[in-house]
Amino acid sequence: MNLREFRLKKGLTQQELAAKIGKDRTLITKIENERTFPSVQTAKLIARELDINWTVFFEKIVVSNSNRL
Repeated sequence: MNLREFRLKKGLTQQELAAKIGKDRTLITKIENERTFPSVQTAKLIARELDINWTVFFEKIVVSNSNRL
């Protein structure tokens, strides 16, 4: 699942999620479109609101880097 799916499952708009974590909606858009990754602090804020593990935002990075070894 990606951020959009988690957010929709909770019934939140991008704007609502952004307001809950004190960030701009455009950041949520960029994370959902994988144009950026959240900082650890932001990942933890989002995860708390969506009741998910904050490390899910970094799973693709770990898999991608492990394929390079």
